[in-house]
Order: sequence, then C-alpha cells, then structure tokens
Amino acid sequence: MGDVVRGKPYNTKDADGNPREIVGTIVSITPSAESCNCTVAWIEELDLAKIYDGANVGVLVQSNAADKAKHAYTIKTDYGETKIFEKVIWS
Repeated sequence: MGDVVRGKPYNTKDADGNPREIVGTIVSITPSAESCNCTVAWIEELDLAKIYDGANVGVLVQSNAADKAKHAYTIKTDYGETKIFEKVIWS
C-alpha cells in the first residue's frame, strides 16, 4: 500500500468507453483474491459545472493570485488486479 502506480482500472473509461490509464496510489490490497484485489485512488480535475452534481463532490481552488482561473478537483477510486498496474519509479 502507498505505492504510486500506473494502469487501467476496471471501471474508469475515456469518452469512447475504452479503459483509461490513470496514475494513482494503492490504498488497499486483498492478497488472497485472484481478481479485483486492489483499490487505487487518484486526483482528477472536474468541470466547474459538475462540482456538486450529486455524482461528484469537488474542492474548488484558485491556482495563484495572478491566475484568476478556478479549478475543481475530486478524489476518485477504482478497483483492479495488482498485475495490471505498474509501479511508478521516480528518478
């Protein structure tokens, strides 16, 4: 747990419905399970219109005083198999 990984979890899809790669942190592992044996969490940017739409709860931030743009972020989680994720090694 706690490793930063990259991979395509089960339910995270792109606009075309294909599995989408994410980079996140392993937050749970079930070693005895063959499938669906880990959970990965990551931060994702939200459209400001969807910040409190019932499906998402986001945090609104302003990047800096010079940049008047506001951004919304949420924490997402999804399941997968440990073997489909690759550990990210920082150099």
